[in-house]
Amino acid sequence: MPRNSRTMVVYLLHYREPIGDLSRPRMFAQHYVGSYWSESRLTSHRNGTSGVPIVAEFHRRGIPFVVARITPGGKTLEARIKTRGHFREYCPECVAVPRNGRLWGDLVRPDGVR
Repeated sequence: MPRNSRTMVVYLLHYREPIGDLSRPRMFAQHYVGSYWSESRLTSHRNGTSGVPIVAEFHRRGIPFVVARITPGGKTLEARIKTRGHFREYCPECVAVPRNGRLWGDLVRPDGVR
């Protein structure tokens, strides 16, 4: 199937524990944003074989993740979301009422629940 006939999605991974210097807000991570055509990308994240250094470090430390959020979109949207940052505010695992915003749209969990 050609790539342009598939729906690409942008996803937010929430790791169960942060890594880095927790005393400095800009020096730790607990989320990763990416995009995929196929869910095999998530499998490669789980296996630590995706080639993403921060994901590999979480895997090396044995810290699991959940897919906290997905939205239709591709690399351009992924880049815009990464530039904006503040992933915690949009993460339903971190806050009781996550922000939606223009980039993420309405909250849609991976299981399709709004």
